[in-house]
Amino acid sequence: MRYIERVTEDSLLNKRVRGRKLKYTDNKAKKHLARIYGFKCCYCESPINSTGYFEVEHFYPRHPNPIPFGMKKATYSRFVVNDVRNWHVACKRCNSTKGNFVGALSPNYFYDLSGSQNGWNVSDESYISKNIWYDGAEAYFTNKYQSFFDKIKINGETTKEKIGIHAALYQCRVLYLEETMCFMYLLASLVQKTVKQNIPSQNATWFDTLFLFNTIRKRFTKKAPYSRMIINNCGLAYLQVVECLIKIGCPLNFQDICKDM
Repeated sequence: MRYIERVTEDSLLNKRVRGRKLKYTDNKAKKHLARIYGFKCCYCESPINSTGYFEVEHFYPRHPNPIPFGMKKATYSRFVVNDVRNWHVACKRCNSTKGNFVGALSPNYFYDLSGSQNGWNVSDESYISKNIWYDGAEAYFTNKYQSFFDKIKINGETTKEKIGIHAALYQCRVLYLEETMCFMYLLASLVQKTVKQNIPSQNATWFDTLFLFNTIRKRFTKKAPYSRMIINNCGLAYLQVVECLIKIGCPLNFQDICKDM
């Protein structure tokens, strides 16, 4: 899971269509959510095409028991459940296993009636970034939300005897990380060869280096599949390679690279 800024996008979507409020079942809402999440699950970051199809995830469930915030059912449904800020993109696996669980970490917004700003608040991006990390392909959380990660089986099945879609999607994440690390090793080797031999920019090795870098670069953008895992494990090495490329004349902007991450 990683934070994705969507305040501006939601202000454009959260409007009336043909005199009625937009519903989560509308195709316009589904396309909007899929696009801003980069066509990946908001929890496990699996690409939608690997899970068959995606579902609109209600962070605060439609049928909780009991109803949170001490609200009446009609009020909760109107101001919490059916607000666009409560909708996210999730694969069927994460959406079904989360179910009516309320004690989860929100990827974008949370609802609060106890603070000075009652109602919807934007999640703390730095809080999410500091507290979620990956050790290899294993995801961890530093506080009480670890139980949520365990609930949706974000690291695969909890026992070796169980083999199913949880284990299969986790294995996809493992393979994606291994492939990225192989690409990074090859890129570092090409850059090192270019620096040692002082290869001019017209040389074939130089073009191979740039081609591989542009391929890898897509994996370090915020909306790429498993982007938090990739950045946690390979981000430092990636930035070191970028610095080397800039030194040997590659037209890259280091600040833009960091911003993409």
